[in-house]
Amino acid sequence: MTWLLSIGLLAGGLFGTGVEAAATFEDHRRIRAVAEDLARQQNQRPGGKVQIKAANLDPRLRLARCDTALEAFLPHRWQVQGRGTVGVRCTGQQPWVLYVSVNVSIYDQVVVSAHPLPRGTRLSRADLSLEQRDLARLVGGYLQDPQQAIGKVLLRPVGLGSVLTPTSVESERLIRRGDRVQIVASLRGMEVRMIGKALNDGAAGDRVQVRNLSTKRIIEGTVTNKGRVRVQL
Repeated sequence: MTWLLSIGLLAGGLFGTGVEAAATFEDHRRIRAVAEDLARQQNQRPGGKVQIKAANLDPRLRLARCDTALEAFLPHRWQVQGRGTVGVRCTGQQPWVLYVSVNVSIYDQVVVSAHPLPRGTRLSRADLSLEQRDLARLVGGYLQDPQQAIGKVLLRPVGLGSVLTPTSVESERLIRRGDRVQIVASLRGMEVRMIGKALNDGAAGDRVQVRNLSTKRIIEGTVTNKGRVRVQL
């Protein structure tokens, strides 16, 4: 028997125990369909496959058949994926409110490992594949374009078919703290090169601090290549 998260009956809703004289009750299938329709409207996802299923209602539940169209609503902030609750209400002569448990699965392609990979692997297209997964279950996040991972480095080992997440990869560090680096600066149309020492790690495009070994001055620049930092003077 499915547990309802909560049931609010303003009027006309009872748990029947026998034959009620000539009473007309709301069809549970209609209630569930209204809840599913609202969840479906909230999940118009081009390219993805959406599966929506409202939980079965307690068969003992008897709600007066609504003489107006049933209304569905979201009782709280829900991204309408995974398991949540949809409210269904009747605003007719015998009003009632019911909260229905709904499960929403959204299947779309995500980036996964094409084979087992050790930590520190610099990813290429051959290391990656696309597979359909239920996005609602990927609480740690996911990537949908292989380009988001190509050239990046794995932070931990993964097995075959593991979903890659934004936190499982990082840009390759072209400079590490303590490295001797070339400082490149433009000055009055000329390019000046100096030797420095990196004070922190950095990937392409990162801002890092370096110490000029000649002047001992600490300056900040942008990592442009392995062992190279460009500064603005």
